[in-house]
Amino acid sequence: MRVTIRVLTAAAVAVLVGAVVPSANAAQYDPTSSRGFTLAGHGYGHGRGLSQWGAYGAATKGVGLVAILDFYYPGTTRSQLADAPIRVSLSTGSSTQVAVDALGSMAVTAGGTKVTLPATHAATGRTISAWRLVPNPSGSGLRLDFTYTGAGGWVRDRVFSTATAEFTSTRGTLRLIRPDSSRREYRGSLRAVRNVLTLSTINVLPMESYLRSVVPAEMPASWPATALAAQAVAARTYAAYKRARATGASDICDTTACQVYAGKAAWSSSGSLLRAYEVTTTDSAITASRLRALRYGSGFALTEFSSSNGGYTVASSLPYQVAKPDPYDGAVRNTANSWTKSVTLSALSDAWPSIGTAKALVVNSRDGNGQWGGRVTSVSIVGTHATITVTGARFTSALGLRSTWWRG
Repeated sequence: MRVTIRVLTAAAVAVLVGAVVPSANAAQYDPTSSRGFTLAGHGYGHGRGLSQWGAYGAATKGVGLVAILDFYYPGTTRSQLADAPIRVSLSTGSSTQVAVDALGSMAVTAGGTKVTLPATHAATGRTISAWRLVPNPSGSGLRLDFTYTGAGGWVRDRVFSTATAEFTSTRGTLRLIRPDSSRREYRGSLRAVRNVLTLSTINVLPMESYLRSVVPAEMPASWPATALAAQAVAARTYAAYKRARATGASDICDTTACQVYAGKAAWSSSGSLLRAYEVTTTDSAITASRLRALRYGSGFALTEFSSSNGGYTVASSLPYQVAKPDPYDGAVRNTANSWTKSVTLSALSDAWPSIGTAKALVVNSRDGNGQWGGRVTSVSIVGTHATITVTGARFTSALGLRSTWWRG
């Protein structure tokens, strides 16, 4: 079945969707087959700030680092940033303990006092294999335990009265023991923060060391050096922005809710290296952009970024996030700039059960920027039993679309 696109008058749409009265140029998209709809779209992500594919395209055209940053963050200024520590909340640990392998000369610091940890168990002479911090079950504070081969479990070492303590090692890295017994290696220290009965695991490390994991996690390390340097500046500034506004035990998280941070490496429970997360090419790009960050006024800019803006940047209330055509996003062909997605009738019914079976999609409004009138801001799902009107963002999230910029 061919796609049917109709431009409807407001009165006609009101009849179709009941109480919904969208703009006069609302467009209806009918199913492309008995199974559902085929949507075509542009962009991958929110489209604000740096487009990663756009930075790639700009680099292939010989655009320099400063020009790329000025294009995606207009009105910002560049300044130096000290390599100060950042506190990263880790999703890779356990809520009941912060456990680490005993590697190198270990120490634990609590309440300003640093305690050097022994390498062997005094009573048996056996080598200690791991240490952990857990909530003290008989009161406040944290308990320090250790284990060794043949111990049959954890052995109590001492109790700290503080709610915070952290491990360090002369190696400069620590291996966190994960709930599945695999390991994740991190630079800097690993801090346990007690939250009544549970723990948060916080990695504290220098900003430049943190970026060594973030940049290759957010952008392919094989991309041009200029694009990688732009990503490094964006990631550094974003982290500095978050750190400046942090009020709790951490500055930033390690997931896509902030920016992805995987640490130095992943190891198996038997000690085999599974994956290294730091890459030479991105290390070089971080060094090339070393300590540069973007400011707007007296503070750091919120340097958001996404995979692709589809050829048009997205504005926000921030003065350096503006809507304008992007000649670089799409300069290198990719499936983030332009895509198609099949949306089944069952997917629509699962997301909005009250509609019954979907009969049409009516785009009520767009943001006016780019092809087809830009990104969808309001859409009605017309069904056999009811019609539901949602924001473009809600529709995109519910159906797993790459962006709000689409048409039937």
